[in-house]
Amino acid sequence: MSRLICFPLLAAALCASAQTSSVDPSETAIAYARRRALPAMSFAVAVAQDLNLPDASYDVVTCTLAIHHIPARKREAAFREMYRVTKPGGRLLAADFDPARRPFPLHAGPLEELATAAGYQIQASGRLPLLRYVLAVRPA
Repeated sequence: MSRLICFPLLAAALCASAQTSSVDPSETAIAYARRRALPAMSFAVAVAQDLNLPDASYDVVTCTLAIHHIPARKREAAFREMYRVTKPGGRLLAADFDPARRPFPLHAGPLEELATAAGYQIQASGRLPLLRYVLAVRPA
C-alpha cells in the first residue's frame, strides 16, 4: 500500500487503497475533510514547515496551491520537511500559481530551486494555464 501526504482537498480525490495523511493549518479545513474521509485517511492541523510525521515514511508528498500561503522566509524549511518525510525513491509534486500569469499577485517563488535546495532531484517541471509545477524525486 502506498503512503501519501497531501492537503485535505486532494486527499478526497485519491483512491481508497492509498493511505493518506493530510495536513492543513486550518482547523476548519481539517474538520471538513474528516467528515468526508475514507478509512485510510488521517488528518492533522499542522504547517508544512513543521510536520509531526515520521522520517522517510511517505511514497508521495504533494503540496498544491499552498506554498504561496507559507511565509517566504519559511518556504525552504517547508521543502526540507517534505524531503524529510519522503522515502528514498519517493516523489514530490508541488504546484502553485504561476507568477507570470495575472491576476495572481501571490506566488511561491522558484519551485525548482526550493525542491533542489531541499535535496530533491527534479524530474519534470512546467506550466499549466494558471499554475506551474515541479515533479521531483528523493534520491534512493
